[in-house]
Amino acid sequence: MPGYLRVYVNTVIFMYQRKNNIIYSCYSCPKEKEPKFLELHLTLAQKYAERIGCDFKVIANPETKYNPLVFVVYEAYKHFAESDYDKMLWIDWDVLISLNSPDIFEEYCNAEFCSWKWSESKNEKVSPDLSDYESEFIDLVCEASFSNDLKKLFMYDLRSGGVMLFSNKAMNNFLFGPKARWDDLYNRICYLRDINTGQYDGLLNLGGVLSHYVINYLLHVNDIPLTDLDKKWNTNSVTNDMKSQEYFFNFNCGGDEIDQGIGFEEKDTAALSYITQNKKLFFDDERDYNRFIGQFNQTEILNVLKKKYG
Repeated sequence: MPGYLRVYVNTVIFMYQRKNNIIYSCYSCPKEKEPKFLELHLTLAQKYAERIGCDFKVIANPETKYNPLVFVVYEAYKHFAESDYDKMLWIDWDVLISLNSPDIFEEYCNAEFCSWKWSESKNEKVSPDLSDYESEFIDLVCEASFSNDLKKLFMYDLRSGGVMLFSNKAMNNFLFGPKARWDDLYNRICYLRDINTGQYDGLLNLGGVLSHYVINYLLHVNDIPLTDLDKKWNTNSVTNDMKSQEYFFNFNCGGDEIDQGIGFEEKDTAALSYITQNKKLFFDDERDYNRFIGQFNQTEILNVLKKKYG
């Protein structure tokens, strides 16, 4: 067989064997306000996608303006639901993927949906009852009858939306029913915002937490089969328990900072602190590491070094 034909055949075989999966990252943020770790997030996600043989799509600053901004994730949901991809991995824009991470699609090849359950966190303090915001969400946004199942969901079974793996079937059920739809819940939130004269401020200003409620409610009422994601795939700065042998590092920067006008300094510093202590997890080229560090001023770097060395 001629060499050029052998290359063509091998390429066709590879494309046929390649799994039809995709990774999404999506955000809405003015260029001048972007967190300093965003470029690294995108670079690491692209490298990971290429290494495990799947596609990677970034949806940045779509025309539709969501309120709160974290609901921009719908753009990724919708794109995947209308696509021919088999599975998608959603990663928040504050997640840094270690260069050592194995193929999550292989690890959870039989899962319809998986995410990390917050009750896995040993630092979590379970509330003895629903908060006022949770009760208002069930009543005003979901327009659902209160039940013990919903109480159990919000008290013990909430899942993180920072890293989620969906099959296409699970995504379509998640978005469009059979029992509740994403767009109905979001439109209800918009309606409450339109008629609000202050009585709904607490609920409507929850930002990322409100999106978290929507995700968990839809998973629950639409009977999505759930698989627990191991913490190493969504280790996060909130629990202050990140370990270097883990894979996906979540610095919990949901986008509420833009809505609140407070910037990303705290989250940037948290990322800088962890990266300087574990740079081989994220960089295989010293020049790339130096470019990342070069975004920070001397005071920011000194503050990190003080924490590191005392």
